[in-house]
Amino acid sequence: MDIERIESKIKRLPETLSIDVQDLLREQRLAKELLQANFLNDCNDLDFSHDAVFPRIISKYCIGLGVIEDLLADELVEDIIISSPCSENRVHVATRLSDVSLGSVYCKTNLVLSSELLRAMVNRICIFGNKELTLNSPVVETDIPYLNARVSAVDYPVSPQGLSVAIRRRSSGLWTLARLISLGSISWTVAGFLSLCCAAKASIIVAGGRGSGKTTLLSALIPELPSTGRIIIMEDTQELPVPEFQKEGFSIQRLSIDGDFHKSSSVMRAALRMGEGPIVVGEIRGAEAKILFESIRTGTASSTVIGTLHASDTDSFQSRLIFDMGIDREALDAVEVIVFVNHRKDPNTGGYSRFVSEICAFDGKSGEFDLRPIFKFDESGLSLKPEFGLEDVGRIQAKFSSYLGIGQEDLLKASRLRGFIRLLQSNEYLRRSDDRIVSVSMTRILNKISIHEMMTLGLEELKARVLSIVNREVGDWH
Repeated sequence: MDIERIESKIKRLPETLSIDVQDLLREQRLAKELLQANFLNDCNDLDFSHDAVFPRIISKYCIGLGVIEDLLADELVEDIIISSPCSENRVHVATRLSDVSLGSVYCKTNLVLSSELLRAMVNRICIFGNKELTLNSPVVETDIPYLNARVSAVDYPVSPQGLSVAIRRRSSGLWTLARLISLGSISWTVAGFLSLCCAAKASIIVAGGRGSGKTTLLSALIPELPSTGRIIIMEDTQELPVPEFQKEGFSIQRLSIDGDFHKSSSVMRAALRMGEGPIVVGEIRGAEAKILFESIRTGTASSTVIGTLHASDTDSFQSRLIFDMGIDREALDAVEVIVFVNHRKDPNTGGYSRFVSEICAFDGKSGEFDLRPIFKFDESGLSLKPEFGLEDVGRIQAKFSSYLGIGQEDLLKASRLRGFIRLLQSNEYLRRSDDRIVSVSMTRILNKISIHEMMTLGLEELKARVLSIVNREVGDWH
Protein backbone atom coordinates (compact mmCIF):
# COMPACT_ATOMS: atom_id res chain seq x y z
CA MET A 1 0.00 0.00 0.00
CA ASP A 2 1.21 3.51 -0.86
CA ILE A 3 1.20 5.05 2.63
CA GLU A 4 2.36 8.47 1.46
CA ARG A 5 -0.48 8.67 -1.07
CA ILE A 6 -3.03 7.81 1.59
CA GLU A 7 -1.59 10.38 3.98
CA SER A 8 -1.75 13.05 1.29
CA LYS A 9 -5.46 12.36 0.71
CA ILE A 10 -6.55 12.65 4.34
CA LYS A 11 -8.60 15.75 5.02
CA ARG A 12 -8.86 17.68 8.25
CA LEU A 13 -11.36 16.32 10.77
CA PRO A 14 -14.70 18.02 9.96
CA GLU A 15 -16.70 19.48 12.82
CA THR A 16 -19.82 17.64 11.64
CA LEU A 17 -18.26 14.20 11.97
CA SER A 18 -19.20 12.58 15.27
CA ILE A 19 -16.75 9.91 16.48
CA ASP A 20 -16.57 8.36 19.92
CA VAL A 21 -13.16 9.04 21.49
CA GLN A 22 -12.94 5.38 22.45
CA ASP A 23 -12.67 4.58 18.76
CA LEU A 24 -9.04 5.60 19.03
CA LEU A 25 -8.55 2.13 20.46
CA ARG A 26 -10.75 0.41 17.87
CA GLU A 27 -8.94 1.17 14.66
CA GLN A 28 -10.75 -1.30 12.40
CA ARG A 29 -14.17 0.10 13.29
CA LEU A 30 -12.85 3.65 12.94
CA ALA A 31 -11.55 3.05 9.44
CA LYS A 32 -14.92 1.68 8.37
CA GLU A 33 -16.80 4.68 9.79
CA LEU A 34 -14.45 7.16 8.12
CA LEU A 35 -14.82 5.46 4.75
CA GLN A 36 -18.60 5.42 5.05
CA ALA A 37 -18.48 9.15 5.87
CA ASN A 38 -16.48 9.76 2.64
CA PHE A 39 -13.69 11.11 4.83
CA LEU A 40 -11.02 10.44 2.20
CA ASN A 41 -10.81 12.12 -1.19
CA ASP A 42 -10.59 9.93 -4.29
CA CYS A 43 -9.59 6.62 -2.67
CA ASN A 44 -10.75 4.30 -5.45
CA ASP A 45 -7.26 3.85 -6.85
CA LEU A 46 -5.67 2.85 -3.54
CA ASP A 47 -5.04 -0.67 -2.29
CA PHE A 48 -6.60 -1.20 1.16
CA SER A 49 -5.74 -4.88 1.44
CA HIS A 50 -3.36 -4.23 4.33
CA ASP A 51 -6.14 -3.93 6.88
CA ALA A 52 -3.85 -3.57 9.89
CA VAL A 53 -1.86 -0.66 8.42
CA PHE A 54 -4.65 1.39 6.91
CA PRO A 55 -6.74 1.88 10.09
CA ARG A 56 -3.58 2.84 11.98
CA ILE A 57 -2.82 5.59 9.49
CA ILE A 58 -6.39 6.86 9.58
CA SER A 59 -6.40 6.92 13.36
CA LYS A 60 -2.99 8.53 13.60
CA TYR A 61 -3.53 11.37 11.11
CA CYS A 62 -7.26 11.98 11.33
CA ILE A 63 -7.90 12.03 15.06
CA GLY A 64 -4.44 11.39 16.52
CA LEU A 65 -1.31 13.53 16.75
CA GLY A 66 0.26 12.51 13.45
CA VAL A 67 4.05 12.56 13.44
CA ILE A 68 4.11 13.51 17.13
CA GLU A 69 2.97 9.98 17.87
CA ASP A 70 6.16 8.74 16.21
CA LEU A 71 8.19 10.71 18.75
CA LEU A 72 6.12 9.33 21.63
CA ALA A 73 6.68 5.82 20.30
CA ASP A 74 10.18 6.16 21.78
CA GLU A 75 9.73 5.16 25.43
CA LEU A 76 12.66 7.36 26.48
CA VAL A 77 11.06 10.60 25.23
CA GLU A 78 9.60 12.53 28.16
CA ASP A 79 8.79 15.98 26.75
CA ILE A 80 8.00 17.42 23.32
CA ILE A 81 8.27 21.19 22.90
CA ILE A 82 6.95 23.07 19.87
CA SER A 83 7.82 26.78 19.96
CA SER A 84 6.16 29.52 17.95
CA PRO A 85 6.25 30.24 15.11
CA CYS A 86 6.23 26.48 14.62
CA SER A 87 7.05 26.65 10.90
CA GLU A 88 10.36 28.35 11.72
CA ASN A 89 11.42 26.27 14.71
CA ARG A 90 12.37 22.65 14.98
CA VAL A 91 10.57 20.42 17.43
CA HIS A 92 12.63 19.77 20.57
CA VAL A 93 12.43 16.76 22.88
CA ALA A 94 13.69 15.88 26.34
CA THR A 95 14.72 12.26 26.52
CA ARG A 96 15.92 10.05 29.35
CA LEU A 97 19.47 8.76 29.22
CA SER A 98 18.29 5.18 29.72
CA ASP A 99 15.21 3.22 30.74
CA VAL A 100 16.41 3.11 34.37
CA SER A 101 17.30 6.78 34.73
CA LEU A 102 15.54 9.93 35.88
CA GLY A 103 18.17 12.03 34.12
CA SER A 104 17.34 13.65 30.79
CA VAL A 105 18.92 15.58 27.92
CA TYR A 106 17.35 18.27 25.75
CA CYS A 107 17.60 17.53 22.02
CA LYS A 108 16.71 19.25 18.75
CA THR A 109 14.97 17.09 16.15
CA ASN A 110 14.88 17.50 12.35
CA LEU A 111 11.08 17.86 12.50
CA VAL A 112 9.36 21.16 11.61
CA LEU A 113 5.55 21.40 11.70
CA SER A 114 3.44 23.69 9.55
CA SER A 115 1.05 26.01 11.37
CA GLU A 116 -1.90 24.28 9.68
CA LEU A 117 -0.79 20.85 10.86
CA LEU A 118 -0.18 22.01 14.43
CA ARG A 119 -3.49 23.89 14.53
CA ALA A 120 -5.39 20.81 13.33
CA MET A 121 -3.63 18.64 15.91
CA VAL A 122 -4.48 21.00 18.79
CA ASN A 123 -8.09 21.29 17.57
CA ARG A 124 -8.42 17.51 17.76
CA ILE A 125 -6.90 17.47 21.24
CA CYS A 126 -9.40 20.13 22.32
CA ILE A 127 -12.34 18.20 20.86
CA PHE A 128 -11.44 15.03 22.74
CA GLY A 129 -10.62 16.91 25.95
CA ASN A 130 -13.81 18.98 25.81
CA LYS A 131 -11.71 22.15 25.81
CA GLU A 132 -11.57 25.24 23.62
CA LEU A 133 -8.70 27.42 22.45
CA THR A 134 -9.90 30.90 21.48
CA LEU A 135 -8.92 34.56 21.76
CA ASN A 136 -10.87 34.72 25.00
CA SER A 137 -9.41 31.45 26.25
CA PRO A 138 -5.89 31.22 24.76
CA VAL A 139 -4.54 28.62 27.23
CA VAL A 140 -5.44 24.93 27.24
CA GLU A 141 -4.29 22.14 29.55
CA THR A 142 -5.69 18.68 28.99
CA ASP A 143 -4.86 14.98 28.90
CA ILE A 144 -4.27 12.48 26.11
CA PRO A 145 -5.16 9.23 27.92
CA TYR A 146 -4.35 6.81 25.11
CA LEU A 147 -0.80 8.22 24.90
CA ASN A 148 -0.45 8.59 28.68
CA ALA A 149 0.48 12.24 28.23
CA ARG A 150 -0.74 15.74 29.03
CA VAL A 151 -0.73 18.79 26.77
CA SER A 152 -0.30 22.49 27.46
CA ALA A 153 -1.04 24.83 24.55
CA VAL A 154 -0.96 28.63 24.36
CA ASP A 155 -2.10 30.81 21.50
CA TYR A 156 -2.31 34.50 20.57
CA PRO A 157 -2.42 36.92 22.42
CA VAL A 158 -0.63 35.06 25.24
CA SER A 159 1.84 33.79 22.66
CA PRO A 160 2.33 36.77 20.27
CA GLN A 161 3.91 34.63 17.52
CA GLY A 162 1.13 32.07 17.49
CA LEU A 163 0.45 28.59 18.74
CA SER A 164 2.96 26.88 21.05
CA VAL A 165 2.61 23.41 22.51
CA ALA A 166 4.28 21.34 25.22
CA ILE A 167 3.55 17.63 25.62
CA ARG A 168 4.70 15.70 28.67
CA ARG A 169 4.59 11.94 28.96
CA ARG A 170 3.62 10.58 32.34
CA SER A 171 5.73 7.95 34.01
CA SER A 172 4.63 4.41 33.32
CA GLY A 173 4.31 2.13 36.31
CA LEU A 174 4.34 3.03 39.99
CA TRP A 175 7.15 4.80 41.82
CA THR A 176 8.46 3.87 45.26
CA LEU A 177 11.13 5.38 47.48
CA ALA A 178 13.27 2.27 46.99
CA ARG A 179 13.18 2.77 43.23
CA LEU A 180 14.20 6.43 43.64
CA ILE A 181 17.14 5.34 45.81
CA SER A 182 18.29 3.00 43.02
CA LEU A 183 18.32 5.99 40.64
CA GLY A 184 20.29 8.20 43.01
CA SER A 185 17.41 10.68 43.32
CA ILE A 186 17.10 10.41 47.09
CA SER A 187 19.39 9.25 49.90
CA TRP A 188 18.28 6.27 51.95
CA THR A 189 18.21 8.26 55.23
CA VAL A 190 15.98 10.93 53.66
CA ALA A 191 13.75 8.19 52.22
CA GLY A 192 13.43 6.68 55.69
CA PHE A 193 12.55 10.04 57.21
CA LEU A 194 9.84 10.73 54.61
CA SER A 195 8.44 7.23 55.06
CA LEU A 196 8.09 7.84 58.80
CA CYS A 197 6.55 11.28 58.15
CA CYS A 198 3.80 9.60 56.12
CA ALA A 199 3.30 6.96 58.81
CA ALA A 200 3.06 9.74 61.44
CA LYS A 201 0.34 11.53 59.42
CA ALA A 202 2.47 14.62 58.84
CA SER A 203 1.45 17.29 56.32
CA ILE A 204 4.03 17.42 53.52
CA ILE A 205 4.50 19.75 50.56
CA VAL A 206 6.82 18.73 47.71
CA ALA A 207 8.09 21.91 46.06
CA GLY A 208 10.15 22.39 42.91
CA GLY A 209 10.25 23.80 39.40
CA ARG A 210 8.71 22.36 36.25
CA GLY A 211 9.95 18.87 35.49
CA SER A 212 11.87 18.60 38.75
CA GLY A 213 10.15 15.37 39.79
CA LYS A 214 7.47 16.68 42.17
CA THR A 215 4.75 14.34 40.95
CA THR A 216 7.17 11.40 40.85
CA LEU A 217 8.09 11.89 44.51
CA LEU A 218 4.45 12.49 45.44
CA SER A 219 3.53 9.20 43.77
CA ALA A 220 6.36 7.44 45.64
CA LEU A 221 5.01 8.70 48.97
CA ILE A 222 1.53 7.25 48.45
CA PRO A 223 2.63 3.63 49.22
CA GLU A 224 4.04 4.94 52.51
CA LEU A 225 0.69 6.33 53.68
CA PRO A 226 -1.20 4.53 56.48
CA SER A 227 -3.31 1.73 55.04
CA THR A 228 -6.39 2.69 57.07
CA GLY A 229 -9.00 4.89 55.42
CA ARG A 230 -9.70 5.90 51.87
CA ILE A 231 -7.18 8.13 50.07
CA ILE A 232 -8.68 11.22 48.42
CA ILE A 233 -6.71 12.49 45.40
CA MET A 234 -7.51 15.92 43.97
CA GLU A 235 -6.00 17.01 40.66
CA ASP A 236 -6.60 19.52 37.89
CA THR A 237 -4.95 17.33 35.25
CA GLN A 238 -4.82 13.60 35.94
CA GLU A 239 -1.16 12.83 36.56
CA LEU A 240 -1.12 10.37 39.45
CA PRO A 241 -1.65 6.73 38.37
CA VAL A 242 -4.86 6.16 40.32
CA PRO A 243 -6.04 3.05 38.37
CA GLU A 244 -2.69 1.35 38.95
CA PHE A 245 -2.86 2.07 42.69
CA GLN A 246 -6.40 0.70 42.79
CA LYS A 247 -5.20 -2.51 41.14
CA GLU A 248 -2.71 -2.79 44.01
CA GLY A 249 -5.61 -2.79 46.46
CA PHE A 250 -5.63 0.87 47.49
CA SER A 251 -8.96 2.49 48.32
CA ILE A 252 -8.69 5.73 46.36
CA GLN A 253 -11.23 8.32 45.24
CA ARG A 254 -10.13 10.82 42.61
CA LEU A 255 -11.73 14.27 42.58
CA SER A 256 -11.28 16.87 39.84
CA ILE A 257 -10.33 20.49 40.48
CA ASP A 258 -10.73 22.48 37.28
CA GLY A 259 -9.45 25.88 38.40
CA ASP A 260 -12.88 27.47 38.98
CA PHE A 261 -12.76 28.93 42.51
CA HIS A 262 -16.29 28.11 43.61
CA LYS A 263 -16.26 24.60 42.18
CA SER A 264 -12.76 23.86 43.49
CA SER A 265 -13.64 25.19 46.93
CA SER A 266 -16.69 22.94 47.00
CA VAL A 267 -14.58 19.95 45.97
CA MET A 268 -12.03 20.76 48.68
CA ARG A 269 -14.74 20.97 51.34
CA ALA A 270 -16.27 17.72 50.11
CA ALA A 271 -12.88 15.99 50.33
CA LEU A 272 -12.48 17.11 53.94
CA ARG A 273 -15.86 15.54 54.75
CA MET A 274 -15.22 12.24 52.96
CA GLY A 275 -13.64 10.45 55.89
CA GLU A 276 -10.39 10.74 57.79
CA GLY A 277 -8.09 9.13 55.25
CA PRO A 278 -5.09 10.83 53.62
CA ILE A 279 -5.64 13.75 51.24
CA VAL A 280 -3.32 14.10 48.23
CA VAL A 281 -3.40 17.34 46.21
CA GLY A 282 -1.78 17.03 42.79
CA GLU A 283 -0.82 20.70 42.68
CA ILE A 284 -1.55 23.48 45.16
CA ARG A 285 -2.08 26.60 43.08
CA GLY A 286 -5.59 28.04 43.38
CA ALA A 287 -7.59 30.07 45.86
CA GLU A 288 -9.01 26.81 47.22
CA ALA A 289 -5.59 26.31 48.86
CA LYS A 290 -6.78 28.62 51.64
CA ILE A 291 -9.37 26.03 52.65
CA LEU A 292 -6.77 23.26 52.68
CA PHE A 293 -4.24 25.13 54.83
CA GLU A 294 -6.88 26.42 57.21
CA SER A 295 -8.16 22.84 57.60
CA ILE A 296 -4.66 21.63 58.44
CA ARG A 297 -4.26 24.40 61.02
CA THR A 298 -7.62 23.83 62.71
CA GLY A 299 -7.33 20.05 62.66
CA THR A 300 -10.21 19.44 60.22
CA ALA A 301 -7.81 17.55 57.96
CA SER A 302 -7.05 15.04 60.70
CA SER A 303 -4.97 12.66 58.60
CA THR A 304 -2.00 12.95 56.27
CA VAL A 305 -2.09 15.81 53.75
CA ILE A 306 0.50 15.85 50.98
CA GLY A 307 0.70 17.95 47.83
CA THR A 308 2.99 19.67 45.35
CA LEU A 309 3.78 23.33 44.70
CA HIS A 310 5.72 25.19 42.01
CA ALA A 311 8.50 26.78 44.09
CA SER A 312 12.22 26.08 43.70
CA ASP A 313 13.50 27.48 47.04
CA THR A 314 12.35 28.86 50.38
CA ASP A 315 11.96 32.42 49.07
CA SER A 316 9.74 31.45 46.14
CA PHE A 317 7.84 29.08 48.44
CA GLN A 318 6.97 32.00 50.72
CA SER A 319 6.15 34.27 47.78
CA ARG A 320 3.85 31.75 46.10
CA LEU A 321 1.80 30.90 49.14
CA ILE A 322 1.68 34.14 51.12
CA PHE A 323 1.69 36.79 48.40
CA ASP A 324 0.25 34.99 45.35
CA MET A 325 -2.33 32.77 47.08
CA GLY A 326 -2.97 34.90 50.17
CA ILE A 327 -2.37 32.12 52.68
CA ASP A 328 -2.22 33.40 56.27
CA ARG A 329 1.09 32.84 58.00
CA GLU A 330 -0.65 31.10 60.89
CA ALA A 331 -2.34 28.63 58.55
CA LEU A 332 0.84 28.03 56.57
CA ASP A 333 2.72 27.39 59.80
CA ALA A 334 0.68 24.21 60.25
CA VAL A 335 2.58 22.45 57.44
CA GLU A 336 5.10 20.13 59.06
CA VAL A 337 7.54 19.27 56.26
CA ILE A 338 8.56 20.93 52.97
CA VAL A 339 10.61 18.85 50.52
CA PHE A 340 12.46 20.69 47.74
CA VAL A 341 13.31 18.81 44.54
CA ASN A 342 15.56 20.15 41.81
CA HIS A 343 17.72 19.41 38.77
CA ARG A 344 21.46 18.99 38.65
CA LYS A 345 23.75 18.58 35.66
CA ASP A 346 25.86 15.48 35.27
CA PRO A 347 29.38 16.62 34.24
CA ASN A 348 30.00 13.30 32.49
CA THR A 349 26.85 12.96 30.37
CA GLY A 350 25.70 16.58 30.16
CA GLY A 351 22.22 15.43 31.11
CA TYR A 352 20.11 16.64 34.00
CA SER A 353 19.00 14.43 36.86
CA ARG A 354 16.30 15.04 39.46
CA PHE A 355 16.99 14.83 43.16
CA VAL A 356 15.79 15.87 46.60
CA SER A 357 17.80 19.00 47.36
CA GLU A 358 16.57 20.05 50.82
CA ILE A 359 14.00 19.26 53.50
CA CYS A 360 12.76 22.03 55.79
CA ALA A 361 10.23 22.66 58.53
CA PHE A 362 8.75 25.77 60.08
CA ASP A 363 10.38 26.90 63.29
CA GLY A 364 7.10 26.88 65.17
CA LYS A 365 7.52 30.38 66.62
CA SER A 366 4.20 32.21 66.54
CA GLY A 367 3.97 35.04 64.04
CA GLU A 368 7.27 34.26 62.32
CA PHE A 369 7.97 32.71 58.93
CA ASP A 370 11.23 30.81 59.15
CA LEU A 371 12.12 27.54 57.49
CA ARG A 372 14.70 25.50 59.33
CA PRO A 373 16.61 22.80 57.41
CA ILE A 374 16.06 19.23 58.56
CA PHE A 375 18.27 17.86 55.79
CA LYS A 376 20.64 19.99 53.72
CA PHE A 377 23.69 19.48 51.55
CA ASP A 378 27.09 19.51 53.18
CA GLU A 379 29.88 21.82 52.04
CA SER A 380 30.89 19.45 49.25
CA GLY A 381 27.43 19.77 47.74
CA LEU A 382 27.34 16.03 47.14
CA SER A 383 25.55 14.64 50.18
CA LEU A 384 22.27 15.52 51.88
CA LYS A 385 23.03 15.51 55.60
CA PRO A 386 20.61 15.55 58.56
CA GLU A 387 20.38 18.76 60.59
CA PHE A 388 18.14 17.53 63.37
CA GLY A 389 17.49 20.55 65.58
CA LEU A 390 13.85 19.83 66.32
CA GLU A 391 13.50 21.69 69.59
CA ASP A 392 11.82 24.58 67.72
CA VAL A 393 9.71 22.48 65.36
CA GLY A 394 7.83 20.51 67.96
CA ARG A 395 4.81 19.64 65.80
CA ILE A 396 6.78 17.06 63.85
CA GLN A 397 8.21 15.57 67.00
CA ALA A 398 4.77 15.52 68.61
CA LYS A 399 3.39 13.48 65.71
CA PHE A 400 6.31 11.05 65.73
CA SER A 401 5.80 10.58 69.46
CA SER A 402 2.00 10.32 69.29
CA TYR A 403 1.62 8.02 66.28
CA LEU A 404 4.90 6.07 66.24
CA GLY A 405 6.20 6.27 69.82
CA ILE A 406 9.51 7.75 68.63
CA GLY A 407 11.17 10.31 70.89
CA GLN A 408 13.34 13.16 69.68
CA GLU A 409 16.52 11.32 70.62
CA ASP A 410 15.54 8.32 68.43
CA LEU A 411 14.21 10.15 65.38
CA LEU A 412 17.43 10.07 63.36
CA LYS A 413 18.07 6.43 64.28
CA ALA A 414 14.54 5.44 63.26
CA SER A 415 14.87 7.33 59.98
CA ARG A 416 18.11 5.57 59.18
CA LEU A 417 16.69 2.15 60.02
CA ARG A 418 13.58 2.64 57.88
CA GLY A 419 15.86 4.00 55.17
CA PHE A 420 18.13 0.96 55.57
CA ILE A 421 15.16 -1.24 54.67
CA ARG A 422 14.57 0.82 51.53
CA LEU A 423 18.31 0.63 50.73
CA LEU A 424 18.21 -3.17 50.98
CA GLN A 425 15.27 -3.18 48.57
CA SER A 426 17.18 -0.96 46.17
CA ASN A 427 20.38 -3.03 46.32
CA GLU A 428 18.52 -6.28 45.78
CA TYR A 429 16.66 -4.75 42.85
CA LEU A 430 19.92 -3.62 41.23
CA ARG A 431 21.48 -7.03 41.88
CA ARG A 432 18.57 -9.12 40.59
CA SER A 433 16.91 -6.71 38.09
CA ASP A 434 13.52 -7.77 39.46
CA ASP A 435 10.95 -4.96 39.59
CA ARG A 436 8.92 -6.82 42.20
CA ILE A 437 11.55 -6.03 44.85
CA VAL A 438 10.94 -2.27 44.62
CA SER A 439 7.22 -2.60 43.91
CA VAL A 440 4.37 -0.99 45.83
CA SER A 441 3.25 -4.34 47.21
CA MET A 442 6.74 -5.15 48.53
CA THR A 443 6.93 -1.71 50.15
CA ARG A 444 3.62 -2.30 51.92
CA ILE A 445 4.74 -5.73 53.11
CA LEU A 446 8.05 -4.45 54.50
CA ASN A 447 6.27 -1.58 56.25
CA LYS A 448 4.64 -4.23 58.44
CA ILE A 449 7.97 -4.53 60.25
CA SER A 450 7.01 -2.60 63.37
CA ILE A 451 8.91 0.39 64.70
CA HIS A 452 9.66 -1.54 67.87
CA GLU A 453 11.05 -4.53 65.96
CA MET A 454 13.06 -2.24 63.69
CA MET A 455 14.58 -0.39 66.67
CA THR A 456 15.44 -3.50 68.71
CA LEU A 457 16.96 -5.68 65.99
CA GLY A 458 20.62 -5.31 65.14
CA LEU A 459 21.54 -4.31 61.58
CA GLU A 460 22.48 -7.86 60.57
CA GLU A 461 19.28 -9.22 62.09
CA LEU A 462 17.21 -6.54 60.35
CA LYS A 463 18.95 -7.28 57.06
CA ALA A 464 18.26 -10.99 57.43
CA ARG A 465 14.61 -10.24 58.26
CA VAL A 466 14.17 -8.04 55.18
CA LEU A 467 15.92 -10.45 52.81
CA SER A 468 13.88 -13.37 54.10
CA ILE A 469 10.68 -11.45 53.29
CA VAL A 470 12.00 -10.55 49.83
CA ASN A 471 12.97 -14.15 49.12
CA ARG A 472 9.62 -15.39 50.38
CA GLU A 473 7.72 -13.00 48.10
CA VAL A 474 9.79 -13.20 44.89
CA GLY A 475 11.85 -16.35 45.39
CA ASP A 476 15.53 -16.98 46.10
CA TRP A 477 18.06 -15.66 43.61
CA HIS A 478 21.08 -17.64 42.52
